[in-house]
This record gives sequence, C-alpha cells and structure tokens, in this order.
Amino acid sequence: MAKKVLSTTAIAAAVLCTIGPAFSQTKPLEGIVLTLASQNDQFAPVLSKLAPKFEAETGAKVKVDIMDYGQLLTKTTTDFVGHTKGYDLVTMDIVWSGAYAENGYTVDLTDWIKRDAAEIGTDDIYPVLMRSLGGYGGKQMAFPFAGYANVLAYRKDLYEAAKLAPPRTMEELVEAALKLTDPAKKVYGFVANGKTGPAVAQDWMQYNAQMGGSILDGAGKPALNSSANVQSLTVYRDLFKKAAPPGAAEYDWDGREQSFRNGAVARGTQVDTVLARVLRAPYPVLLAGDFNDLPYSYTYDQLADHLQNAWASVGLGIGATYHGQLPFLRIDQQFA
Repeated sequence: MAKKVLSTTAIAAAVLCTIGPAFSQTKPLEGIVLTLASQNDQFAPVLSKLAPKFEAETGAKVKVDIMDYGQLLTKTTTDFVGHTKGYDLVTMDIVWSGAYAENGYTVDLTDWIKRDAAEIGTDDIYPVLMRSLGGYGGKQMAFPFAGYANVLAYRKDLYEAAKLAPPRTMEELVEAALKLTDPAKKVYGFVANGKTGPAVAQDWMQYNAQMGGSILDGAGKPALNSSANVQSLTVYRDLFKKAAPPGAAEYDWDGREQSFRNGAVARGTQVDTVLARVLRAPYPVLLAGDFNDLPYSYTYDQLADHLQNAWASVGLGIGATYHGQLPFLRIDQQFA
C-alpha cells in the first residue's frame, strides 16, 4: 500500500522548500501533482494562495481541497482505507495522528525533518511542540503547522448596557451569561461547541480546566468521573439549556463563530419552516440559495439530516461562495 504524508501540515515543509534557489531554476518536481486535504479554517485560503507560487518555483502542482472538520476526517479516512490515493497531504487534528500511524496511513517524517532541519527552521519550534504536534511512538508522524490560543470573545454593547464588567472567572462568566439571556429579544449570553464528538469535547475541556477539573489524575489515568469533572460538565450543560441559542447543541467551530457574529435564532426559525415544506413536498426537491450559513451550523445540519449537500457529496477545492474579509467561507448551499 502506498503510504501518505499526513501532517499538521506537511505542505508547510514543502512550501518552505521554495526558499532554496535551485528549485526556481531547475523545477525538479515538474509534472508532479499533489492533492492537499485541508480544514476550512483561517489557514486554508493561505495554502490556496501559496499553491500557484509553489508550482511556479518547483514545477509541482498543488490542489487544495478545503472541507469542514467532519468531512476532512471522513474523506481522508475513506481514501486511505479504500486505497484510492486521492490525497497526498493532509492538515489534520493532532488527535488523529496516532490512529493514522497505527493503521499505516502515514509516512514517518523523522529523517526528512532532520535532513532539512536548517531549511525549514526546526530550531524555531519548541521541542515539546514538535513532539506533541505529530509525535507518536518515538517518531514524527506529522509536522507542526499551527498552535491555537483560545480567547473569550464578548459583545461590549451588551455588557455595557447591562452594566457588567468582562468576566474574569468562570463564576462571573456563568452569572453574566444567565443575566444577558433574553429569549424574547433573541439575545443569548453564551455560545460554545455543543456538537457530539471532538467539537464539544474540546470546548468543554477548556471550561473544565478553568473550573479545576482534569480528565487525567496525577498518575495520568482517566478520571472522567471525578467530582470536579462532573460539576463542570453540569455547569456546561446548564449553560446550553439556559443561556445558549436554540440549536447550539449541534454547533461545532463554524456554527459557534457564525452564531456569535450574526445570531442563530432567526435562521433557526427560518430553516424549520423551510424544512417542514420540503418534507411535505410530494416530489423530489432541489433546494439552493444564499443561506448565509456555514456547514455544520444548525441550519445546515437540519437540512443535511434529510437532504444531500451537493458540495459535500462531489465537491473538490475550496468551495467558497463568500467574497469578503473571509473569502474561504461556503455560505451558499445546494441540497437535493
């Protein structure tokens, strides 16, 4: 089986290789086509923008296939299991690196990284990050791409109107969220990832740590049922029940972002009405339009439960339909 280079990003190493003058003179990779699977985060459009430059300097064409988190895992895993050789490089969540390595989907990058250490600047990467972002079984199965910092975003207008100071503790955050919530005015004080799987786990663990919990005990053993973990999970659940917009339990990163920026409640009401008409239709339905909503938001999920999304089924590339400050967004949808 031909193995794939799979990393958090292997393409970063490839693009950095363009620094060498020999590449631009000889184009040693002329005729090679590489397909990169990338998540639809803020880095995806940068990769798309760099791809033509990389081709001009090396001769290798890079196709960037941008998809949401769930599709990224599903499409790449299906490709590897089916040996269809659709993807050569993947930007991935670090939690996948072990499973991919165990199943033989990935190439050990250790020797390549040592060989090109000076060119790709490994001395500028903290050793602990190199090991944690793609290290597995003493081998480097992925190359670090980006480290995320989590911040609390809040609406100054709502806080100031309610005479609230920005929360400094979890207790203050919960209190403010409940106080700000007014369903009659379609105002909600809290939003976070609620979708089952990595999305809700990642967000909850941040809140859990702030409230004194830990999924591991001092010996590194699972401690999910500790009193601190149970308490923080209860608080997290209650925030969704009492302070989050309808449908927030189905949000992942995109849904959370869109909800904060634009408000999800009105769109949720609209999609429920549309879906009811779709389900009553006696004929096959083709539904397309400017939904102004991202994949795996509440609106998208409600429709995707009953219809197939065209791009998710057969799409390739960035799939962007929005022309603005975030040009990689796919907010127009086609369902059938």
